[in-house]
Amino acid sequence: MSVATQALKYGWVALASLTIGTGTIFVAPVVLNRITLHDRIEVTLAIVERCMATQTGTNSDGTSIYAVAPPSIVRTWTDTNGASVIVTNAFEWRDDLSMKTELDVKLKALCPYYVDTNSVYDGTTNIVMLTFTGLLTSLDLGDHTNFTSIPAIGTNVATFGPWAWRNYVVAWQERYKVLNALRMTKATRKASINGSHLYSFGMVWRTDLIGQHWTNTVTGTTADTYKPYSYADLLGLANGYAYSTNSDWQTYTYDFGEFWHKMTYNEYKQYFTWYWFHGTDSSMGPPPYTPYPDGYVNPTTNETDRGAGDYWAVYKSPYAGGWNPPPVKAWYWNYEFKIDYSTWIFEPSFSGQQITNTPSIYLKPTLASGYWTPASNWQLTAEGRFEELAGLPPNVYSKLDETFVDKTTNTWTVIFGSDEFGPLNAADSQPTFPEAPTEPTLEDLSDFIGTARGLRLEPNDYFFLKDWQFNYCTVKYW
Repeated sequence: MSVATQALKYGWVALASLTIGTGTIFVAPVVLNRITLHDRIEVTLAIVERCMATQTGTNSDGTSIYAVAPPSIVRTWTDTNGASVIVTNAFEWRDDLSMKTELDVKLKALCPYYVDTNSVYDGTTNIVMLTFTGLLTSLDLGDHTNFTSIPAIGTNVATFGPWAWRNYVVAWQERYKVLNALRMTKATRKASINGSHLYSFGMVWRTDLIGQHWTNTVTGTTADTYKPYSYADLLGLANGYAYSTNSDWQTYTYDFGEFWHKMTYNEYKQYFTWYWFHGTDSSMGPPPYTPYPDGYVNPTTNETDRGAGDYWAVYKSPYAGGWNPPPVKAWYWNYEFKIDYSTWIFEPSFSGQQITNTPSIYLKPTLASGYWTPASNWQLTAEGRFEELAGLPPNVYSKLDETFVDKTTNTWTVIFGSDEFGPLNAADSQPTFPEAPTEPTLEDLSDFIGTARGLRLEPNDYFFLKDWQFNYCTVKYW
C-alpha cells in the first residue's frame, strides 16, 4: 500500500499527480485570482521554516527543542486499491480546512518570537518584538484582531475570524503578508562563563586633613601641622608625628572650624595611588609603611550571568554637623569602582538546521548609576574601558563590531575585558581617575558632589539577532 508523492522542502510532500505551478495569488506582477497548490505550499512551508527558526537547543537524543514546534499534520488517505494509507505533512488535490486551522495556531504563536525589523538600527532605544495583533494593525489586515474570513461582496460586509469553507484569495494574501514580516528572531546566550567581579563599594577613604597647633613647653615655640600623619607625610605637609613623640611638645588646640588642609584633586589622586599600593588600614599610622600587595578589592570569580564593563567614581560628602557646622569646611573623599569581566557565548545555528541566517549582536551600554551613594551634583562621562565598548554611545543599542567576536563552527564568543585588564590587585592595574568633581560654594552645602566614568552592560542589555534567509513568503508583491 503506497501513494506516489513528490518531495518538497523540510520533509513535506505532495501527490505526484499534482502540478505545483509557479504563479502567485497577488495581482502584480502576475495576475492570478484563484488559489493553486503553489499558494498552499508557499504559505504552509513558510510557517514550517519559521517554526524551525525558533530552535533554542538540542536534546541529548539529538532531537530539536523549539519555542514553537513545526507542525506535524497526520492524515489518512486511500490509495488506488482502496486501502488506507497514513501520511504526514502531505498535500493532496483538495484543500484541507482542518490543516489550515492547525497552521493558524502556529502562525499566531510565532509572532512574539520575531523582531520588528524596523526597530533594529544603531541608536535605537528599544528593539521591539512583534505581536500578532500588532502586525495586523501595522499591515492593516483584517479587523486588526483577526484575519479576514469572508471579504465584503456586494452589499455584504466583511467578516473576520477563522478560515471560511470557501477559499478566498484575501485570506491567503493576509497570511502571506504576516509571514513576510517574520524574518528576524532574537536568541539568548548559550552560556556566560568565567564571570569575574571586582569592586570597592562605598569606601570612605579620608576627610580633609585636620590642623593641629603645637607648643614647645620649654622654648615656647609653636608649630602648625596636619594629621593623619601618613597623609601629611605623603603630601609633603608638616605632620605632628615627631612632635607627638617628643615630650617637650604638646598639642594645645584643634580648631576644627577653620584649621584644615583641603586636599586638591591632584593631592587626593596622589594619596589614593599610595593607598592603592600600601594600605588597607584607614587609620594609617606613622611611617614606615608596609606594602599591601593583595589590594583592597573584593573579588568574586566564576559568577555566570553577570554583565560586563566598569564604573569608576570619586565623590565628596560634606561634614556639616557636630563639631563642624555649616558653612562646610571639611569633606570626606570617597572613591569606588566596579568591574565585571564576562565571556558570552552565542549559538548562531544548530547542527542540521536547514535554513541559514546572518547573526548580529546589539549592545546597550548604560551610564554609571546605582553602585554608590546617589549624589545631587554628578558629572557622568560615558567611556568604554573595555575595548569592546569603546565608542558605543550609552542607553541606546549599537551593533557590536564583529572584530571582537571569535567565530567557530556554530559558536560566537565575546570576551569582555580580557584585552585590557589584569587583576586589579596587580601593580600596573590602578584605575584611571574620573575628572575632578566641580565643587560648588561651601556655604550651607549638605549634599554630595562627584564624577563618574565608564560603561557597562547589564545581563540583558543585548540582542543577539538572527536575520533568516527563508525560502517562502519572502517576495513582497504589494
